Amino acid sequence: MHVLSEHNVTWSEQPWGRQSEVAPGATWHEISPQKSFGPDKLAGGQELIIVTLAGGAQVRVAERVLRPLAGQVLQRDAGEELEVVNDTTHVLRLLRVPLLANA
Repeated sequence: MHVLSEHNVTWSEQPWGRQSEVAPGATWHEISPQKSFGPDKLAGGQELIIVTLAGGAQVRVAERVLRPLAGQVLQRDAGEELEVVNDTTHVLRLLRVPLLANA
């Protein structure tokens, strides 16, 4: 077993913050204060968006806009957009995990 945390993964810098691929297709996104990410449209399938560090940022999934708390899990379907506007002074960290279709 390998325990993943923000301290033992490899981060790559992005204009909106940083990201780390933790498994094939599963990516942590850390959106820096006063930065924005997206809109990013999901091409196909479904995706879980897990809030691992809540910074109070505004998150839009499809038509729903919220300020999620740590531990909240959102699901989006193909064609739905994800957009984050971090208008706070804290980082927001999301783990994005694609869902596999049933065989």
